[in-house]
Amino acid sequence: VWAARAPRHWAESFVSTLGRALPVLRAWPFSLVPEAATSTEYCYRGAGIRLDAAGRPVSAAQAARAMQSRAAEIRRAVPRGRLLELDVAHPDAWGRLCAFLEVPRADCPVGEPFPRSWLTSRRNLELVARAGELLTGALSACPCA
Repeated sequence: VWAARAPRHWAESFVSTLGRALPVLRAWPFSLVPEAATSTEYCYRGAGIRLDAAGRPVSAAQAARAMQSRAAEIRRAVPRGRLLELDVAHPDAWGRLCAFLEVPRADCPVGEPFPRSWLTSRRNLELVARAGELLTGALSACPCA
């Protein structure tokens, strides 16, 4: 199952949320765990997202192109009929998912919204990113850094 989104909307959300993570993860105190930044950078680059010197995506447009390229790669790799491209915002997303998984419609939570964690809402991710930026900015002035 590929959670499909409009590339532009995905990219704008990514750049304003998760795309802000790498500079924070490179800064103290997060830099004490270098694997966090290394693995994050690996994921971004693996998805084809180019980064500037600070570790931010170069642009939302480039991130959208990278997402489109990754989606095309997945479509080529997964045999036809074995991939469901699912827009969870679609009114019948549950129905499409249940049909793909061969779950009887009577057992499918049709009409229910897809579950979301607190962290995955764009607003909350932006708050977490801003908190990390503020923390690393404040700590950079600390003599203990």
